Amino acid sequence: MNQARLEKTILWTLLVLLLAGLLWFSYLGIFNRYWGDDWCINADFTELGLVENLSGYVDNITYTPSRYSANLFAGLMLPIGIPGLQAMTLIVIALLTGGLYRLLGHLAHFADLRLSAPARLTLAVLVSYFSIYLAPHRYQTFYWRTGLLTYTCALLSCIWLLVLLADHGRRAANPPWSRPLIGLIAFFGAGFSEAGNVLMVTTLLFLVVLCFWARTRDARARRLLPVAVFALAFALLGTALLVFSPSAATRALRYGPPAAPLEFIRLNLRYTWDFIRLSLLDLPLPHLAVAITAALLGALSAFSVAEETPWTLRRTLLTTLAIFLLVFLLVAAVYAPSSYVEKVPPHPRTRIIARTIMLLGLALIAWLAGRWTSALPRFARLRPIAFVLAALFVGLYIGRALIINTDLFPIYQSRAASWDARDAQLAAAEEQFADVVEVPAIDGQPVNGIVDFKLNANYYINRCAARLYGVARISGQP
Repeated sequence: MNQARLEKTILWTLLVLLLAGLLWFSYLGIFNRYWGDDWCINADFTELGLVENLSGYVDNITYTPSRYSANLFAGLMLPIGIPGLQAMTLIVIALLTGGLYRLLGHLAHFADLRLSAPARLTLAVLVSYFSIYLAPHRYQTFYWRTGLLTYTCALLSCIWLLVLLADHGRRAANPPWSRPLIGLIAFFGAGFSEAGNVLMVTTLLFLVVLCFWARTRDARARRLLPVAVFALAFALLGTALLVFSPSAATRALRYGPPAAPLEFIRLNLRYTWDFIRLSLLDLPLPHLAVAITAALLGALSAFSVAEETPWTLRRTLLTTLAIFLLVFLLVAAVYAPSSYVEKVPPHPRTRIIARTIMLLGLALIAWLAGRWTSALPRFARLRPIAFVLAALFVGLYIGRALIINTDLFPIYQSRAASWDARDAQLAAAEEQFADVVEVPAIDGQPVNGIVDFKLNANYYINRCAARLYGVARISGQP
């Protein structure tokens, strides 16, 4: 077997390992159940219906209905029941991977680079897998409906909005439904959460400025500029709905006065830098695995297409710097609401957005580095041994991660079985017209914490679940 064929075989093997990891994360979704704020959302939609429930935007502060998109889509999922919860993780992972695949293709096109379909797929699967594997709170962002809608779907909206905008810019003639669809995604994508909203607005502002700067020499920028402004207008409408919601104003009173302008800038820059720095220091091996895999894809001809004009070192370094600065800007956008309102870093579940942005930036920088390195004469001599050693490290690390992730199965399975048994007990109590029902509380610590029933029957989640099951009171027994 010649060198090129060996390299291609090993890279396909790495892709299969990464896909196996994504399928395993998707499979764990069969154990998804209702937790935390899900109970209050379900109770309100069951009692009030879809239209009347939307009035909670004005006067309900229990489960943040000012986040109108998360609230709306939770209500739309409710009639599907548990099967909808079980399918949502698979659907979101597929949309994340597919969106990254499409986005990478557009980025390569606008940068005048040729990136083969296998290379795009491997990079997309790589970033998706490690985004989930390194998620600061994996359970709450991929296996809990409220967290997934609030933060992960905000990320998906931004990715797919960029994909559709790039489609629009690349085509000389666009279908009539293109612009309305972009407006809808911008509007609803901006309403999942404050962090997702600021990310979307910041991204669109950057895109508008970039297109305005390049409009005189690039027809794609001229086509893209008006539709980017259009999307920005709908995203800003979503911002207004989040900021000026009466329920949001009531919630803001809990946090006290926001940070002063200079304090906000200082806190936001510090928290953003700490996130990037500590991610690399605390989790060096997985980030190294991402960088090595992306660099191999950039360096090896087996998964790439020969370039007509190789990049110089200067162009590679300038592009690397631009990617780093853009990643820093977008991570700062994600951190901005918490820095301003709470004066602390955002909750770990929010950081799935920042994690994915950082990993995508790292993969792009490493791919560029590998691509430039492959042009060096010395690399040709070191290539065989360097490739084997690098691929061996990455393969062993991904395999190790897959083995570690199998430990999640009994934890998730046990939680789902306990939930199902409790659900049956509460359903029976409803049929018997019981007033007070004592049920087991399910410990959230095995999944890094998630709120469940408390001993105190007046706890808001207990009260919401009691409304849903039609009993007077529920007490969660330790």
